[in-house]
Amino acid sequence: MIRAKLRTVGKFFLTFKKICGSESIKLQEVFDPPHYDACIASINEMCKMDVNTGRYASPATAFAIGSYLKKIAFYLVSESIKKKNKSRQENIKDFLILLQEGLSHEVNKTVLENQKEQKRRKKITLPSTKDIRSLKTYLEKRQHVHLEKLKEKFKFEVWKDLLGVTLTLVQLFNRRRAGEIERVEIDDFLQYERFNENNEMMVNLNMREKLNSTIMFVF
Repeated sequence: MIRAKLRTVGKFFLTFKKICGSESIKLQEVFDPPHYDACIASINEMCKMDVNTGRYASPATAFAIGSYLKKIAFYLVSESIKKKNKSRQENIKDFLILLQEGLSHEVNKTVLENQKEQKRRKKITLPSTKDIRSLKTYLEKRQHVHLEKLKEKFKFEVWKDLLGVTLTLVQLFNRRRAGEIERVEIDDFLQYERFNENNEMMVNLNMREKLNSTIMFVF
């Protein structure tokens, strides 16, 4: 994660030096009001903004760079305060004001529009009922095999595989992600609720479905 952040900031800085035409400039010197326009131009250049459509090829990267630059700016302000460098402190604060205002109007707004458009155009192919049933059958068979093996002799690898299969079956049944199940505590489980005959959903069920629902619970 840290390496990726450093790589992103490094690419931005190289782009900034290219736009400014200065190879001797240091990263901390970027945070100066006169360099604001070059800073925004560097973000647009690095994230391949299309001037015709106003869209970024890499909207997430554009958003990330803005966040990283603000963190660096706050760090430099802190260092300036420690060194009692009032003029440098004010310069960075002025740059930060410009950056926050510019990012919200020139970068982040475009990023959000890009992401909404990508999300809207993204095609999600859901698995068929047949595929889900096949997966359920396969998992149940594996679960049975692992249980039989554990009855004969305990092996950590088999037990670990059984946990994975069971977790997947629970996910398949609850339609929940693994993280949601992992965070369920015993207290949450103890507060489960069962379906009862007075539930309005029970009215439309046949006798077999009602019987099955009595052994189900939610938490």
